Amino acid sequence: MDIFVNVISSAQSIPADRIEYGYLPTYIQDIQRAWRLAEQPYDKDPKGAVDVAPIPGCEKPAAIALQVRYAATLSVLNSLVSQIPAPLIAALVTQRIWTLEQAWTLMEHSSPRKQVEIFECLVNHLSDAEQHPALAAVLSVHDESARARMLSLLAPVLSEALLIQVLEHLGELTSEHYRSLVLCRLSCYLPSSLVPRVINLTYEINNPIDRLTVLSCWVQRQISLLPKIFAALKLIQEPQVLSQVLATIAPHLPAHFVPIAIQMARSVDEPEERYDILSALAIHHSPLQSEVLELSSYLEDEFTLANSLASLAADGAFETSEEILTRISQIENEAARTLGLSLVAPHLANVIMAELLQEIQRLQSEHHRVQVFKNIPLSASIIPQVLQMTAGFKNAGALATALSTLVPVKPTLMPEALQAAQQIEDLRVRANVLGEIAIHQPTLWPTVLDAIRQIPSELSRATVLRHLAPHLPELSMASALDLVAEISELPVRGQALSGLAMYLPQHLLGRALTHVLEIPDLSVFASIAQQFEPTQVVAHRCIDRVSVLNALASYVPEELLTENVQITEQIDDPKLRAQALSGLLPQLNLKPIDAAKLSERLHCLASRCHQDFLADLLRLGPAIAHLGGPECLSEIAQHLQTLESQWVQRSLLRPQLK
Repeated sequence: MDIFVNVISSAQSIPADRIEYGYLPTYIQDIQRAWRLAEQPYDKDPKGAVDVAPIPGCEKPAAIALQVRYAATLSVLNSLVSQIPAPLIAALVTQRIWTLEQAWTLMEHSSPRKQVEIFECLVNHLSDAEQHPALAAVLSVHDESARARMLSLLAPVLSEALLIQVLEHLGELTSEHYRSLVLCRLSCYLPSSLVPRVINLTYEINNPIDRLTVLSCWVQRQISLLPKIFAALKLIQEPQVLSQVLATIAPHLPAHFVPIAIQMARSVDEPEERYDILSALAIHHSPLQSEVLELSSYLEDEFTLANSLASLAADGAFETSEEILTRISQIENEAARTLGLSLVAPHLANVIMAELLQEIQRLQSEHHRVQVFKNIPLSASIIPQVLQMTAGFKNAGALATALSTLVPVKPTLMPEALQAAQQIEDLRVRANVLGEIAIHQPTLWPTVLDAIRQIPSELSRATVLRHLAPHLPELSMASALDLVAEISELPVRGQALSGLAMYLPQHLLGRALTHVLEIPDLSVFASIAQQFEPTQVVAHRCIDRVSVLNALASYVPEELLTENVQITEQIDDPKLRAQALSGLLPQLNLKPIDAAKLSERLHCLASRCHQDFLADLLRLGPAIAHLGGPECLSEIAQHLQTLESQWVQRSLLRPQLK
């Protein structure tokens, strides 16, 4: 039998062993290869107007139907890949269950944001031999923002030869902003021999702010850039840019440049903006701290003020600890005052503990008091004072949290802390507090997991699991995965797995993957299949539906619509191109489309998730009916029904780890 028929026949079904987590990337490649073969009947006849000798088993209607099936299958796989958390993919690779090549294949079928997430999890695990393939994978990413971020992540681990390739590629980034991001990242890792080349690339950046940002990053490597930087700053005179640049170059300023920088900062009229700039300089030039402290009184946002006072305290701007406490106690917003006390508590506790405890007692909210308690270095000597303060707590959650904080110093408080935790009415808070107690009493983890299971909100359940994941013992990980499997909302389930993935033992990774390899709503397949019944009535119904949409296109000049299509076809990023094409489909007259153009559009739309693709498929109905007729619609209906039946099989949705 012809090789084409063999490939097509093997692709008619989706055997479970090809969809196991280890073969998912390979299966994607198989579908793409089968699709290429299905297009062969049109290679000699792009317009589909002249009969050509078809390959046996792939006449025109069958070939069109197969291409629709492959596109639908790829859209399903796109949905599957989008559901696998990036940390889980990284864990599968680092445990050598998946190869990097398989990870790259999955990355190609992910959104730009997901591509960066996956790459960020993988980049620190690359061996020397894997650097070049990793760079090639990054350079093939269409989205410039994602590519620039991934190049920035990859730079620290690349050899000099590969860094040269990165520099050569920078010119292909059309956005100067993204180019500047990569050049800044390279400042810490590029060999000295390549510094002049980078400086030349920097001067090719036309945007003055982006160019200045890069130059400031490179000051530590080439101090001779300072005069040019200050000259540029005088021209720009934007406080935000001034603050950013001066903060970057402050650690490297020679003494004779410090007065120039200070003069620039003081020339800014707005006190808050002047504060930002001078505080950036004061970190490295202590004489400015008193001036910065004075300017802090102009800060209107009290949370910003709390952070600023704590930073100044850490830098030694206050003469005494009492002065620090006094300034923070003057903050009116209690939540902001709590933040400030929490930040300075570690520094004040050993000096003015009595005064600090008195200030904590002034806080009205019991939760705010506990928040500060948790930042005090605890010792046996202060436990009586803390217990006396918490004795009157009416909020069970605040009491339990306070007691759980004291347990490491005084283990005999464990029963009392546990009793208080069990009385917390808010199930999410109860689970969190029980988890904090279980850190010191591992036998409590089954109780903690049961408490998590009782939380009604799946999102809250996932949040608690992520919070406690670093502390879960290995023996409890399988039970935690059971909790994940009970979350019905797949995006929320993915969030929970993202938190667990990096802590899972190897034998649970395959099981974790099965919890995300599911389709949210397969009933959509059946509804679409019904639209492609093998009758002329349904075919005309599809055509009429689109004809109504086409009637709206009469309000748009035809030449403008054609131009929009041409612009869409020129978009390099396949996902953005598919999104743009999908938006145009309702306006296009699809009936006279030829076979080659249909195939091109199917390829484009196959990069979307399965639900979006099926919506687009309805809009392509007229073109499919025109080219393939009722026979083709019948084939498509059968293919979609078969695809549905295959993907709902438990053996496919929950493959087992071999």
